[in-house]
Amino acid sequence: RFHFAIYVAMSSLNAFCATPFKSFSMRIKTSFFFTRGKHSSRAHPPSVILSASKQFHSKHPHGSYLPLLPVRRLSGETESSSSSNNIRDSRLTGRRRFYKHVGVHSVAAPWEDVASFDVTNSHVKSPISAGVDGTQSASGVKGSLSIEMEESIRKRLLPRNAFLDSAEISTKAVTKQEISMAWYGVTLDGRTIRTPLGMTLAVPSETLAWAIAAEWDAQEDYLQPAQMPLMTLACTALDQTASAPDVVQEQALKFLATDTICYWADPTEDRVLNKRQQQAWEHIHNYCEKLLCDKVAVAVGANEGLLMSRVRRNKSIGLPHPEQVIAQARKIIQSLDIWHLTALSSICSGSKSLLVALASLADEVDPKSIIKAARVEEEFQISNWGMVEGGHDYDRLNCSIQMLSAHIFMSSIRIDNNL
Repeated sequence: RFHFAIYVAMSSLNAFCATPFKSFSMRIKTSFFFTRGKHSSRAHPPSVILSASKQFHSKHPHGSYLPLLPVRRLSGETESSSSSNNIRDSRLTGRRRFYKHVGVHSVAAPWEDVASFDVTNSHVKSPISAGVDGTQSASGVKGSLSIEMEESIRKRLLPRNAFLDSAEISTKAVTKQEISMAWYGVTLDGRTIRTPLGMTLAVPSETLAWAIAAEWDAQEDYLQPAQMPLMTLACTALDQTASAPDVVQEQALKFLATDTICYWADPTEDRVLNKRQQQAWEHIHNYCEKLLCDKVAVAVGANEGLLMSRVRRNKSIGLPHPEQVIAQARKIIQSLDIWHLTALSSICSGSKSLLVALASLADEVDPKSIIKAARVEEEFQISNWGMVEGGHDYDRLNCSIQMLSAHIFMSSIRIDNNL
C-alpha cells in the first residue's frame, strides 16, 4: 500500500509539473517497484536517488542551483583527462574555492605577454567564463588572443590623466618610462590569474592588485563572481575595452540622449521631488556646462519629456542636445584610456547618466553624492510609500557597490601613477 501511494503521488506530480522534473520523478517512481522483495520494507537506496539527481542536473542545467556550462577544452588536453573535471571547471559561479593563499607580484605588461589557451604551472585558468553561450563575450565584444596589440591599443593600456586632448594623445609617442612602468598580477597559491579570455591579469597599480587579491581572499567555500566587482572591472578592461574601445565609447555616448538627470519634475506638480533633484543634480549640471562648452537640453515635467524625446525627422531619439555638446562629449570619451573608459561605462550603466559619470571621472563629486544623484527618484518613492524588501534594498546595495567599486578602480590607478 505504501508503494502504491508513492506511485499515485508521483503520477500526479508528473501530470502537473514541468517536463524537466518528470525524468527525476519517474526515476524515483520506477525504482520503488523494482526494489521490492526482501528489501521492500527498507528505505529507498540513496544511490538511486543520487543517480536520479545527477541525471536531472546534467540534462536540465537551468533547473539546477549550479548550472553546468559548456567546457572549452584546452589545447593538448584529451577528453579523458578533462572528463573528470568538467563539472568543476564549467561552473560560471558556485565553484568551490580551490586555493589557500592569495598574493600579488610583478608581471609583464599586457602587450608583452600574448596569452594563449595553453595553461602552464605558473598560471591558473580563470574560473569565470567569458561567455555562457560559447562565445568569447556575453556582451558581444570579441577579442583575439593570437594577434599582437596595435600601437593605439598599447597607448590606451597606459594610464594617463582623464580629459587629455585626443589630438595630443595621437601625436604623443610612448616613452620608455611609460613602457617600463610596473604592472601587477594576483596569484592563487603562487600561480598568476588569467582573465576569462586567457590574458594575464595585469593592472598598472599595486593598490588595485591588492584590492583584487582581497576580493579573492574573501571568498569562502564557493566562489561568487558577483562579490568581486574590482576583478570584474579589470577583466572587462583587458578583455573587452582594449579589444573594441569604439564599441564601449558608443555605448557610453548613447546615455547622453536619455540622460537621467536631464529629466526634471515640474515644480508646480511636485515641488518636493524637484527640490531634491536640484540638491543632487545642480552642481553636476554646472560642471558639465563648463566641460561640454554649452548647456545640455533639459525636459521639465512628463509631457515636455515625452515631446522632447520623440523621434525626429533625422530619426534621432532622445533629448535634442546642441551639436557642440555631443561633439565635446564624444571627444572626451575618445580621449580616455581603457581603465577610465571601463569605469565610465560602469557608472553610466549604474546611474543611467553620462553627465554623472563625467563628474565622477573628474572628481567633482564625491562617491556618496554620485550614488545620491543616481537614486533621487527611487529614494523619493521609498520615502513616500515605503521600501519593498528584496527589491529596493537590493537596488540600493547594487548601485552603491557599482559606483564605489568604479571610484576605487580609478582612484587606485591615479594615486599609484601620480595622475
